[in-house]
Amino acid sequence: MVVINFPGDFEYDKLLPPNNNPLAWGWQDYTDFECQKSKNQAKAQELLDLMTEVSTDAWNAGWMNGTEFRLWEAALGKCGEWGHIQISQETGEKLKNLSDLCGGWWIYHRGERFLSLEEWEKLAVYAKSLDAKEREAVRFQNTDSLHNHL
Repeated sequence: MVVINFPGDFEYDKLLPPNNNPLAWGWQDYTDFECQKSKNQAKAQELLDLMTEVSTDAWNAGWMNGTEFRLWEAALGKCGEWGHIQISQETGEKLKNLSDLCGGWWIYHRGERFLSLEEWEKLAVYAKSLDAKEREAVRFQNTDSLHNHL
C-alpha cells in the first residue's frame, strides 16, 4: 500500500497562484483554458480524462483527494491497489506517456488545474516532505480558519 502525503486547499492557496474561477466559466471552457498551458492540448485533455476515469473507478468520485499524487506514483511505476481497483502497469505507463507528451500534470484545487512538469515536481517534492504532525497541524489550522470565516 502506498501512503501519500498531500497538501490541502489552504496549503495550495499558499503554494500556487490564484486560479481562474471555474464556476464562472463552465467546466469545458475552463478546462480548455487550462489545457492551453500545455505543450499539447489534446494530450492534456486526454490525461485529465484518464485521471478522472481512474479516480471514478477507484472511489466513485470524479476526483478523490490526493488523486494527482497517487496517480503520479503509478506513472512512476508504483502501481497497485487504490480504492476499489488495482492500478495496472499499463495505466501507469499511459499516465506517464500522456504527461510527457503534454508537458505537465493535473491537480485539483478549486477546479482542475494544469501544472507544468517543473511546477508539479516541486509540488510533489513538497508533499513528500509533509509528515503526519505537520498535516495534523495544518488540518487544525484550516479548521480554525474556516470557523473564523463563518
